[in-house]
This record gives sequence, C-alpha cells and structure tokens, in this order.
Amino acid sequence: MSGSGMGIALSGLDASQVGLDVVSQNISNANTPGYIAESANFTAVQDPLSLVGGGVQVASVSQLSDQFQKTIELNANAQQSYATQTQSIANQVMTVFQEPATNGVSEQLANFWSSFDQVANNPTNLAARAQVVSNAQNLANTFNQNSNTLVNLASATSSSIQSQVQTLNSELSTLASLNGAIHTAGTNSDQTLVDQQNALLDKISSQIGATIQHQNDGTVNVLLNGVMLVQGNLAPQTISYSGATAGATPPYGLLIGGANQQVPTSGTVGGLLNAVNTTIPEYQAKLYSVASSLANLVNGQQESGAYLVPTTSGGSTTYTTNSASAMAIFQPLTVSASGAFTMAVNPNLLPTSSPTAADPGPWGLAAAANSTTANAGDGSNAQTIAEFANSTAGPDAAWAQASGQIGLDVSNANAALSTAQTNYQSAYQSNQAVSGVQQNQQMVNMVNYQQSYQAAAKLIATLAQTVQSLLAAV
Repeated sequence: MSGSGMGIALSGLDASQVGLDVVSQNISNANTPGYIAESANFTAVQDPLSLVGGGVQVASVSQLSDQFQKTIELNANAQQSYATQTQSIANQVMTVFQEPATNGVSEQLANFWSSFDQVANNPTNLAARAQVVSNAQNLANTFNQNSNTLVNLASATSSSIQSQVQTLNSELSTLASLNGAIHTAGTNSDQTLVDQQNALLDKISSQIGATIQHQNDGTVNVLLNGVMLVQGNLAPQTISYSGATAGATPPYGLLIGGANQQVPTSGTVGGLLNAVNTTIPEYQAKLYSVASSLANLVNGQQESGAYLVPTTSGGSTTYTTNSASAMAIFQPLTVSASGAFTMAVNPNLLPTSSPTAADPGPWGLAAAANSTTANAGDGSNAQTIAEFANSTAGPDAAWAQASGQIGLDVSNANAALSTAQTNYQSAYQSNQAVSGVQQNQQMVNMVNYQQSYQAAAKLIATLAQTVQSLLAAV
C-alpha cells in the first residue's frame, strides 16, 4: 500500500515538474514572434489493480490557438501593411506638390507672370526681358526635377517589390519544408515547428495578404487569388515581378509560374504595386499636364504677337519687326523611356551679344500685339501673357488642383492607416487573449504547480517516514 502511495506521489511530482517546465517555456517566449502559448494537459492514470488509481500523467502539451481569431489577425495585418505603404508613398509624392514652398511651382509661376508684366511696362528694357527668360528656365528645370523625382520614386518602389518577391519565394519554400516536418512528426511534432510556421504566416500575409487554409494534420496551404502557392510540403509555383521584365509597362503584377498575372490588393506588395500602377503615374500625368498647359498657353499667345530686334548705328537705334509665329518660348515637351519628361526654353531666346531675327535672344519675346501695328513701346501682348496668372483654366489653377489633391490624398492615407492600425491592434489583442502568453495567468499556474510539487514532495517524505517508523517497530 505504501509502495502504491509512493508511486502516486511520484507521478504528481513528475507532472508538476512538467507543468513548471511549460510555464518556464511560456514566460521565456512571451516576446518571441509567432510563439503560441503552451498548456500541459493532465489526466488520471488508471490502475486496474488498485481501487484508488495510479496517479497522474501529462497526456500532452498543446498550444492554445484559435484558427478563426488568427485568420482575422492575419487579414488585419495585411490591411495595415497595405495602408502603411500607401501612406508612405503619398507622403513622398507630396514633396513634389507641397505648397506653399520656397521656390515651389506656385512661387515660380508668380515670378514668371510678374516678369512679363515688367516687360509690358517697359518693352525696350533688355534686363526685364532677360528676367522672363531666366524665370522660364527656372520653371522648366523645376518641372524636370519634379518629374525625375517621381520616376526615381517609381524605380525605387519597383526595386522594393522585386526584393519583397525574392524574400517571399524563400519564405514559401521554408514554409513548405516546415509543413513536411510537421506532417511527418504527427502528434509528436515539436511545438517550435508550429511556432516557426506561425511566424512565417505572419510575414507572408503581411506581404501579400494571402489566404491561409489550416489542415487537420497541422500543415497549412497558402493561396493568392485562388492560386496555390504552398500545398503541404510543396511550393509548386515560383513568383516573379512583371515589372522586372525588360520593356514592361504598367500595370505591373505578380507572375505565378511565369504566367497568370495576379495583383494583390493588400499587404506590403499590394501597396507598392498600387503605387507603381496608379498613384505615381497619376501624379506624373498631373505634373505633365500642368507643364504642357503652361507651354501651350504661353507659346500660343507668344506666337500670335511680334518681336522687335534693335540695331544701333551712329548713336541711334532702329527696330526690325518680326512675326513670332515660329518663336515659341518653350520647346515641345519630350518624354523618355523612363517616363520622365523634359521641358526646355527655346535656345534662340537665351542671351546673345549679337541678336538677329533668327536668334534674337530675349528680344525675341513678343511684347507687341502683331507685326502690323508693332512699335518699340508696344507691350500689349506681354500684358496679355502676364494676365494668365488670373486665368481660372490656366496652369496656376491646374497646379493648385494637383497640389490640393495630394494634400487630400495624404490626409485620407493617414486616416486609413490609423483605422488599419486600430483594427490590427484589436485583432491582435483578441488573438493574444487566446494564444498569447498572459503573464498573470502564467504566474498563477506557476504557483499552482509549485504548490502541487511541494505537496507531492511532502507526501513522499511522509510516506518514507511512515515506512521507517513501521520498520523500527518490528
């Protein structure tokens, strides 16, 4: 009888030790990404030779997980990643369109129109004319720089997608290997394998917002828009970025197995693809539209007027009148293969020491209304150009609309990110309440197991002392 009691007490000692080991494992991994809290499951040992039983044993150590809550968390994490990228890109685009800004487009447009006003007031003042040309060059350079900034942003975004895709392929392959190990181990699977699987799912979902299917054997399938990326221990498809192909043009997406273009609508990659397919091209188009509007409007009015080229001889100056029909201020805009456009001032308007009808320098600005009535003091055409500053359909209005839109887009992106972060935190906390390590609960468990261990040890000591007393009495 005492032997049976000793065995029962010993089983309690062993079970309590396992319980303390589980608590230790949980507390140690409280901040480990992907870790799922473990629980020791006790069961009574049946002994057919005893009316009492055979003690206690740890039937299993299980993980406290809820697949439904985990799926909600993964989806929320994917949306948060998408919103983060969208907000980041919008803020970077805003550096091009932000107003008011020192030497920004609005300020430079105001200077450009004002310099035409100076020419209108004093058409024979070469310095005023040279200032118009200088302001035109400043505007062209600013538009060119802004266009290149957007192209560079698109290029950097594409590079980031390519890097993400390479990482993703590696993660999918690793996940397939983990699936194989978990399937082979079955119920004896090392829980750390499941933790690693869980951490990979967090990363993959954050990148592409994939659909996760949990299987009965502990493995998981991963799908993107219905296409299987991981099934069991296989990662049957290789993902590539279509934007990395030479000569490719938007819209870009993910090529799975070399075909079947897929465009994720969530996750980091989804946000980056939205940037290169939609956000950046749209603002590049707005920028081009403003520059084109400026060039066409100014050139049209310039070419309707006349310019007078001075000739000084014997102390007197005479002027030769020329039609400006072929003397545009801005050259036609050109667009490179990268998508950047170039705006430039007519080189025949740049300062020259020997002005001619064909190469007049700043004298080529058509201050006069037309070649029939033109005279040295006629600044009516320059005045008309100066008044474009007030046009409700001119480049100033177009720029104000574009810069206002990016401000609105940034505000919306900030709000969307805040909402996504709130949703993710809520989903994360809900999942952690089930599968995360709750420090207070672990402390309670530790005290319970400690007391059980001490009680079992005390029982063993008591039984041993009883046996010694019986032996001494014999």
